[in-house]
Amino acid sequence: MTTRQIIKYFTLLGGVVIIIGSVLPWLTVNDGSGLTNVYAFESGDAALTLITGASVLLATFVARGPSRFNSLVASLAGVLCGVVALRELSNLLNRIELVQVVGGAEVRPMIGIGLIIVLIGAALSIGGGLLFDPDKPKSAVKSSSISTR
Repeated sequence: MTTRQIIKYFTLLGGVVIIIGSVLPWLTVNDGSGLTNVYAFESGDAALTLITGASVLLATFVARGPSRFNSLVASLAGVLCGVVALRELSNLLNRIELVQVVGGAEVRPMIGIGLIIVLIGAALSIGGGLLFDPDKPKSAVKSSSISTR
């Protein structure tokens, strides 16, 4: 497997991870009687993260050949997704310290797994897009000549 292929799969993994994280809970609330999940669809962020995840996949998988433009699109989509997820994480962290007493029960919000997964996918997409260089040779493995006497 060449270095180019590894980087391509790295970037593809980022897009898939973004899409998976977009449909998982971004916030979990424990109200004493059980867990309630809040999804990105409820805040409208899911559409944007799904589009950026699909953009990463399209830029790396469907494109006819590797190009600097495709890797730039994958990186920029990862950055946009990361900004959305970090903004949401910041908002949640500001509110998470609030412990409300509702009807005698404590309500404890927790960061959901989906938000963390989206951030990981964004990092993978950015990294893969930035590492890919179409001007480099297809194989980064240099052959060494062993002389025999």
